[in-house]
Amino acid sequence: HDLCRLACPKQIPTTLQTLHEGSRVCALWSESLRGLHPACVKKMPTEANDSAMIELLFDDFDSGLIKLNEIRLLPEDFQIKGKSTID
Repeated sequence: HDLCRLACPKQIPTTLQTLHEGSRVCALWSESLRGLHPACVKKMPTEANDSAMIELLFDDFDSGLIKLNEIRLLPEDFQIKGKSTID
């Protein structure tokens, strides 16, 4: 989570109410894979507490349960590099 704090210090969601299903975020996928990975919030936790885990669907279609303090907000118009915006 040090990388998350350094990379996006102003984009920290402070409460679960900051997020909703479909929110664009980035997060560490794992401690062994350093780097922030873009994702969408797939499912919000049913209980709002400090240990709540948020289910994310990463842009590579992997999913994971991530703590709130390891998530950073992305702009609504964030684009995946190399992906066309034209359908």
